[in-house]
Amino acid sequence: MNPEKTSEALTKLELKKLRKLEKRQAKKAAAEELRKKCVRDHLKREQNFSLETEKRVFKDWDRMCADVKYAALLEEMQQIKQNVLLLFDRKNNYIERLFGDRAEIEDIYGRNLLRLKRLIDCYLEIHQYFVTNLSNQYQEDSKLRLQEFGQEVQLKEHIEKRDRLRDENVQRMEHLHGEIKSILNNYFTTILHPDMEKAYQNLCDEDKQSQIIIQTNRNKIKELNLRINHLTKKITEVEIAGTRKIISKKYIKRKLEEEIDTLKRDIIQMDVSQMDRMKKMSYEVFHVQKHLEKLLEKGKLILNLAQTCCKYECEDDVNYYKKRLEQSHSLVEPVDCPVDYAFLFDKINRVKAINVLQREERDRLLQANRDLQRQFQQYCQLNSPEAKVALLQPTVKTVDLTSDKQ
Repeated sequence: MNPEKTSEALTKLELKKLRKLEKRQAKKAAAEELRKKCVRDHLKREQNFSLETEKRVFKDWDRMCADVKYAALLEEMQQIKQNVLLLFDRKNNYIERLFGDRAEIEDIYGRNLLRLKRLIDCYLEIHQYFVTNLSNQYQEDSKLRLQEFGQEVQLKEHIEKRDRLRDENVQRMEHLHGEIKSILNNYFTTILHPDMEKAYQNLCDEDKQSQIIIQTNRNKIKELNLRINHLTKKITEVEIAGTRKIISKKYIKRKLEEEIDTLKRDIIQMDVSQMDRMKKMSYEVFHVQKHLEKLLEKGKLILNLAQTCCKYECEDDVNYYKKRLEQSHSLVEPVDCPVDYAFLFDKINRVKAINVLQREERDRLLQANRDLQRQFQQYCQLNSPEAKVALLQPTVKTVDLTSDKQ
């Protein structure tokens, strides 16, 4: 197949595709222009309708206001007129702003289309450049491959001929070697001395060793040739990879920049989440600190009570504690609090109960003391000399009017 014909066919197909694409783009542009024109005409009609309705409404409104004679109604109608004016002005402003925005959008759209057209032209130029270069390169590569293929075919034919000749020569040499051996055996046995046979055998052994050394050297040369071919292939691959690396350098750089941006965003998000966690931790630590302070205060109170218990502890308390300890060892059911704290609270409750009993005893003794004081005062009043004199005097009944009245 001729590469020139294939390149011409490709260019024709590409031209057809480009023409179809241009027609499609022209149709799209015409449809877009028609749609814009319809929208523009609609906005223009809406603006004209708004202006006409504004004129007609306010013309009739002024006539109605002229006919009205009630002041409050006239003022209200003027207020309504102002509100309607504001509505019409706002609508007209919206329409004018839409006109301005559409003009600006059309300008931006046109500039973007021009930019896109330039980009497409650049792309087509690059594509054409690549197509021409690749076709030339394809032709050169095809020629080189054909030459290499011809050389390989010739080399294979030469190798086949060489192998055939080698096999024939080897067979002849083996046949000659056998004949020479038989002749030598006859010669050594009939003519020469056995010492000469040994010398000849040594020469044959040395010849075999030299052949083995030559064969090993040939194998080494083959290995070195294979290694050289492998290294040349590696060098060509490295050169191709170097060109690809130069082409993809910008792409790799862009990828790395995107990854760096994502990592930066992740770091910022992690910092924010870390700050939130630190705030929550500080809030929880603050509450835990408050709770621990309360527990510390309760512990201090319990310690003070325990110190007072130890201060006022007597033999009965010690006996009670021993009894309680024996009971706790015999308990099987689980207790809400530990045993030591249970003993401690039990002792505190015992001291509190003793204090309550002492307080009740003190109140009872105070009441008894007051009763004794009152009885002693009565006794003193009865046994005093004034009381004896009063008993000797005649008694006179006095009438208490106030009590009777009551």
